[in-house]
Amino acid sequence: MPVHTRDPLSLAYNDYKGWIRLEALKWFGDHSGDADFPSHILGGLINFTAKIDAYDAAFAPYFSLIDLANARNKLYSTAADNLVEKLQQIKYALPTIAPDPEILALFNLASKIPTDRDLLQVVAENALTYWATVALDPLFAPVVGDFVALQSLYDDYIAAQAYFIATDDQREATQNLVLSTRAACHVIERKVFTWYRGRHMDGKDEWWTNSPWGTTGGGESGGETGTAWDAKPFAKIGKAPYPLNGISAGCEEYSGTTRFDYRIAWALKGEVAPPMPELDYLTDVEQPTLLDVELIIGYVYYEWIRARKDGEVSEWSDVASYEWNG
Repeated sequence: MPVHTRDPLSLAYNDYKGWIRLEALKWFGDHSGDADFPSHILGGLINFTAKIDAYDAAFAPYFSLIDLANARNKLYSTAADNLVEKLQQIKYALPTIAPDPEILALFNLASKIPTDRDLLQVVAENALTYWATVALDPLFAPVVGDFVALQSLYDDYIAAQAYFIATDDQREATQNLVLSTRAACHVIERKVFTWYRGRHMDGKDEWWTNSPWGTTGGGESGGETGTAWDAKPFAKIGKAPYPLNGISAGCEEYSGTTRFDYRIAWALKGEVAPPMPELDYLTDVEQPTLLDVELIIGYVYYEWIRARKDGEVSEWSDVASYEWNG
């Protein structure tokens, strides 16, 4: 089904890649001989094709980097959890061998072991630093094994952190390249849109109404095929009812349909929100529904939803987000 849209930047990255090449560029080529073809805007089809090629080249590795960054972030999270567990064990052990009430403070373990990664790293570093000053004291012989293990887990944590940061920096740089090359295509496409709309405002001209931008019809935004919808859905996301540790997803009241497509993504709290995924998490299902996504403390979950009716689909909703704090 051809994609007609007044808002191409609302398309997911891969949908936009298909739209700009298979719809917009094809339409430009079909009408390059028209009397009012805006060659001064395009700079020639070869020039515009080169911009699309640049977007394709930037886009190709992007989602692989997202997957790699997510995988390394999980390893980073596991390393942090292991570090927390070992510090907690040491916190329990120290008072049994040294009744001095200040012993935990000396190791910087008097307070609750933090789960925040930056704070956790400081606590582990301080504990290991003080351990280096008392490691040969016979009093602490019972916890030598714990601190040897702590050092090993700390080294694993630092390595996992470095791998994740390097990959995520690469992902972010690639994302910026994707956005900039997409913007270069979009700027030209919008200028062409404005050029033709200013010359065919009544929407009766064949080459305009059959364009990738949909019908003019007074300037409303169309759906994927120009179908009029009451509005795009409003997504909502939250925790599934107890005892399920998963996501409940749905949308606000939406007239005319009870079938929906869902797309789901998640990222660590504080990280840049991810783009809408290219593939549906669920397709053509009723709402509300339960999604088989396990909630993890410290992560933010994102949902997009669109409605279906008689073979047509609405625009994707704005993103809804949910953070689970346990």
